[in-house]
Amino acid sequence: MYPIKKDLQIVSLDDVKKRLRIDDESYDDELLQIVAEAEQEALQFIDRTPESLVEEYGSIPADFVGAILIRVSTRFENRGEFTQKTLNPIVANTWENILMKYVNPQSL
Repeated sequence: MYPIKKDLQIVSLDDVKKRLRIDDESYDDELLQIVAEAEQEALQFIDRTPESLVEEYGSIPADFVGAILIRVSTRFENRGEFTQKTLNPIVANTWENILMKYVNPQSL
C-alpha cells in the first residue's frame, strides 16, 4: 500500500524523478503536468476517487501507483511524439490490467 503524498494527489515528484533518474529541477514543471494527466487518466479509467481507494484499501495500493508511474515514464520518454498510437501495446495492456481490479463495479 502507498500513502497519499502531500505535494501531489497520488504520486510525488520525488518518486517520479527517482524512477526516471532525474537529479535536477529542469523538468519539474513538465513532470508535474504529465503526472497530473496520468493520475487523472487512471482515476477516470477506474471511475473512482483517491479517497474511495483509501477507504476500501486503507491507502493507495502500490500497484495502482505503479501503473501511474508506468504511464508517466512512457509519456516522459516519448514526450515529443506521444499519442495513444505511440504507446507500446504491451505497456498499454499492463497499465489497463493493473487498473482493472480497481474499476468501480457500478461502472461495469
